[in-house]
Amino acid sequence: EDVKSSWKPSTSSTSAREATIDKEEDEEIKDIKRGIRAQLLSWAKDPGMPLEEQKRMVRQLLAQWHPDKNRHIGPTATRIFQFIQEEVERIVSQLEAESDLVAKKAMEAQERKAQRFAERSAKTSALEAARKEKREKRGEEPEPKKVQEAAETEAEPQEWSLVIGHGPATT
Repeated sequence: EDVKSSWKPSTSSTSAREATIDKEEDEEIKDIKRGIRAQLLSWAKDPGMPLEEQKRMVRQLLAQWHPDKNRHIGPTATRIFQFIQEEVERIVSQLEAESDLVAKKAMEAQERKAQRFAERSAKTSALEAARKEKREKRGEEPEPKKVQEAAETEAEPQEWSLVIGHGPATT
């Protein structure tokens, strides 16, 4: 009777076993999360997959890990389900930020191009005004229209063919 009442399970060995099981579950959950993250990123970055198809695949993944459908692994399913929701939100916001950055850079490039064109136009106008003033001082006749048009077309950039031995592109 003394032996029975004095015997108690060792709490240190029980807690060590539980810690080992928890650690194994955590590693398994981390592996699952890595796989899900990789899958979500591959869907998001796949240019051939339409947006509706991506949404359908995410809905299927959420249904697969829904806690109500996985009562046998309730807490784990809940953690994975929440992870999927958070990861989808993170990826969407990341893609939107990248898209905004690309649009901003394109807008800045367009503004620089417009600025260069305006500067070129102003320079051309100033040169024409200076030439006209110079001719007037000398008492010369104004340039014929054909010469002016030729000067304007020379100011436009030409496209060149990449094939060696060919001159300007004829498109």
